[in-house]
Amino acid sequence: TNEEPETLMDTPQFLADLGIATNPCLDRVMASDSRFKLMRAARRVGKNFTAAKAVMPYVLTPNTRGWIVGPTYDLAEKEFRYIVDILARAHKKLGLPKPDVVHSNPKMGDLYIRMPWGAEVIGKSAERPLSLVGEELDWIILSEAAQQKAETWYRYLRPTLSSRMGTAIFPTTPDISGAWLYELELDIPNMPGWELFHCAAWVA
Repeated sequence: TNEEPETLMDTPQFLADLGIATNPCLDRVMASDSRFKLMRAARRVGKNFTAAKAVMPYVLTPNTRGWIVGPTYDLAEKEFRYIVDILARAHKKLGLPKPDVVHSNPKMGDLYIRMPWGAEVIGKSAERPLSLVGEELDWIILSEAAQQKAETWYRYLRPTLSSRMGTAIFPTTPDISGAWLYELELDIPNMPGWELFHCAAWVA
């Protein structure tokens, strides 16, 4: 059949059972079923952690593949590290199986997780655009999106989501260099499947 595989567990309950802290703005991001989420947030609000939590349904689903794409490997490691921490906590508290493979070496450009059920998490750097070609993906985190180039999203990443009807989340701190992202933000009210979230510092 062509039915999509089911996630191994209810993700909101999974996160609640782990006792992971949250706030009202981040709860709205997590509750949204929009395919594309642009999350513009002040520093220290928890946008990177929220992006990691938002892709956990995919990490807990068999045979999925997702990328965390940062301006550099070091920035991609933020969400990657949170996913590793969530999985470690879930193993300790809930008995979730450990990953089969974890490589966490941003200096060597090696950020990779493979779960026993075939789900993969891969960290990428936009500094190497040719490495962003050719895969079919279920999800993408475009980390610190305002620091990235429009070409990274439109030319390289957006096509990778087409065949699997994948999703993307754009966690970002406002940045003067992100004019393309601001233009995208203005268009979101007229773009089905997209949703914009503003998370101010005082909600943290």
